[in-house]
Amino acid sequence: MTLLIREYEGGLGSRLHQCSDTDYVAYAQWPDENTWTNAGANLPESATEIRKQMKDSCEEMKTIYQMEMVDNLLLNLDD
Repeated sequence: MTLLIREYEGGLGSRLHQCSDTDYVAYAQWPDENTWTNAGANLPESATEIRKQMKDSCEEMKTIYQMEMVDNLLLNLDD
């Protein structure tokens, strides 16, 4: 899904972290709030099934924090 969002909606990517056997935390990065707010309309039909699989595999999905990045010190592994 992240690859489709990057290609069709302008997202910058996402990360998934495992906290325990059953708990995961995922987050995505967007270039700006407007791009994130308006995302979804440009995705291809194939995204519908992927979204369903993601939702079905989760007990709960929610936005906990909506933040603005003020500094980026992560290493870019592609460099």
